[in-house]
Amino acid sequence: MACPGRRDPPAGPRWCSSSTRFAPAASNLAWLLSEHGGDRDRALALLREGAVRLPDNAELQHHFGMAAARTGDRDLAGKALAELN
Repeated sequence: MACPGRRDPPAGPRWCSSSTRFAPAASNLAWLLSEHGGDRDRALALLREGAVRLPDNAELQHHFGMAAARTGDRDLAGKALAELN
């Protein structure tokens, strides 16, 4: 998988960080980071940004809430998940 405009991306999850401005892609990347032993704080930051950009996206809000819970921030998790109702 290549990042648009780059031929030889460096190793690691940050090689295509410029595409994280696309909220659905950021959500997917963050969920992978959160679920598979990646940087949970980075995942939460990506999801927070996406949640602000797309407040009506239920999947993104769910991912944000679950990532917040995994970082131990139950208040933030509760608020994010309450937005689903």
